[in-house]
Amino acid sequence: MRRTIKCNTNHFPDIKGYASVIENRLDDDGCTMEGVLADHARMLEFTRKYAVNYVLIDDEYDIPLRF
Repeated sequence: MRRTIKCNTNHFPDIKGYASVIENRLDDDGCTMEGVLADHARMLEFTRKYAVNYVLIDDEYDIPLRF
């Protein structure tokens, strides 16, 4: 079964703004919206192919962070 994933591209500036926080992207010039969407699609494909548990966030969410 194939499923279409809704992507909210409004948060791309946030992804760029937090480049070094999680992924440690020091040189972020090569990070494009198309590249991020392709990476996410590839990771989703791998999780399904190898039966890995995942959480698909396809809408707004509010998750309290605990440090």
